[in-house]
Amino acid sequence: MRKNIVKILNNADEQTKQSGINWYSDAKFKCSTIATTYGVSTELVASVVSALSPRNRWSRNIVDADNVVSHVFQRTPLRPCATYGANVRKAIKLCNESLSNDQRLKLLNGEKIKSFFLNIIGDDSRVTVDSWIMLAYSGKYKETKKRKALTLTLYRKIEKDIKSVAKETGIKPYELQAIVWLQFQKDLTV
Repeated sequence: MRKNIVKILNNADEQTKQSGINWYSDAKFKCSTIATTYGVSTELVASVVSALSPRNRWSRNIVDADNVVSHVFQRTPLRPCATYGANVRKAIKLCNESLSNDQRLKLLNGEKIKSFFLNIIGDDSRVTVDSWIMLAYSGKYKETKKRKALTLTLYRKIEKDIKSVAKETGIKPYELQAIVWLQFQKDLTV
């Protein structure tokens, strides 16, 4: 619920807030570093990162993206990725410089993955709502097997509420999402 987003934001210290504000620009920088290495666009790499993101830790996601881009553009062996095989195949398809961002979004398919791509490239029209944000929104941690599915209706409600709180606080919606994501996980470890 909206009040849980506000509560988590209010519990965040300045360091967590700053880390959240910088999270997507840091992600874009990492994508642009990979892009420069292989002579491709940042958008291409951001779409690959997004495709590889489901059930993948961020640090591994970047390694896997570098692996896929290297495989496609330098013909290096494709090392195992820490996500689903279908997502790896999708990431390989996204390694095409002729694709527009709209075409990338169609290939990405799925609200979280599309929003993640847009947020990484600096588009704040959408909010990345993953399982952690859904849990934060509900106000408590639940084991994976006890979680409800994230329906499109719930996704849009969470996104709307995050945009509303972000507008009130003067930060971008994806910055608020990142702060909440960081703080909620931090609260779980305390």
